[in-house]
Amino acid sequence: MNIAIVVSTNFNDKGGLFYAVHDRIKYLRQKENVKVDAFNVQAYPCFFRRIISLSGKKILRKGQYYYDGVNYKLIWVPTFLLDSLLHKILRLNYPFRKIFIKKAIVNFKNYDLISAHSTFAAYFAKQIADRYKIPFTATWHGSDINVAAFSSVSDFNLTKKIIKSANYNFFVSKVLYEKSKDIYPSKRYSVIYNGVDETFKKLPDRDVAQIKNELKITDKQVIAFVGNLVPVKNVLILPDIFEKLFILNNNLVFWIVGDGYLRNDLIKLCNNKKIPVKFWGRCDRNLMEKLYNVIDLIILPSKNEGLSLVLLEAIACGVNAVGSDRGGIPEVLNKENVFPLDDDFVNKIVQRSNQLLSVKSERIELNSIFKWNSIIDKEYKIFKEIINGNFQ
Repeated sequence: MNIAIVVSTNFNDKGGLFYAVHDRIKYLRQKENVKVDAFNVQAYPCFFRRIISLSGKKILRKGQYYYDGVNYKLIWVPTFLLDSLLHKILRLNYPFRKIFIKKAIVNFKNYDLISAHSTFAAYFAKQIADRYKIPFTATWHGSDINVAAFSSVSDFNLTKKIIKSANYNFFVSKVLYEKSKDIYPSKRYSVIYNGVDETFKKLPDRDVAQIKNELKITDKQVIAFVGNLVPVKNVLILPDIFEKLFILNNNLVFWIVGDGYLRNDLIKLCNNKKIPVKFWGRCDRNLMEKLYNVIDLIILPSKNEGLSLVLLEAIACGVNAVGSDRGGIPEVLNKENVFPLDDDFVNKIVQRSNQLLSVKSERIELNSIFKWNSIIDKEYKIFKEIINGNFQ
């Protein structure tokens, strides 16, 4: 079985999508008689577009990069201003970009199957399928369905065409599949969760004590948010939650791990409320394992989620969590730990958080459905059926 896995994500700023795909590649490669090559499709602005945007800076286009045992081949596709206008106004699917994609796909004609992750990667995979009749699957991770598909009529139609054309569609949560039916009700689909990498685990008490000592939080409890600081994560509600918790328990410290354009707004709100918040910025996996092990509670108030990798990683490290009842969050957390985003959301989150902080023995267990081995077994079985001619 010769598989090409294609993703479109910023390799310099790795997030949940990158790690979900990366872990899939690692575990799929463990299957007997399976060869997996990894590709990352990157868009870059053409010269004229750089001039218009006043950046003028030429992007250094690497041919490949290596991460954690996986070599990713980079495929660079230029973006044109005219393409964007034709896409938005006339609803055409990037006719100029397609010319460059056609040149790039010649290297894919000998694969048995293309597994695509993200809308752009799936669009790229569709061009391969149209030209070489190679089957492709599309895996949808969250914002590609919840946000991007509904950003314009053109993007909606493009997503619909991909879902309809794919030999098979994978959705990382049940709620995400239900949302996708507003675009196109695929009959060839499965809900297959993302898993949590085995590097995330609860550390021995001695190691935890050492980390706490290094961070000078030995006698403190840590409340954290981990994720992108963007509107869909509903992060501007965090200072209100933190403030109420701090009034109940002034032995708390608060962490915000991640980055995004709402960072400065958050800093101002937290400073105004005079609560002790540490902004970590983006952290790599090695540091995150340590941080999770000294965090007492994760709060995830998102307006929408596909499946939260943050929650899976945190729970694997023994962290409790509360959040909104949106997207795939209730599929990870117990029902008593999720709440509707109504006028009473802050109070309910504060009340439940305070309970969990007071009763340390009450812990969420990670369901076996989030183990990579069982996830890959299911995905591998479907890949075999597709290659053998099913799901045409």
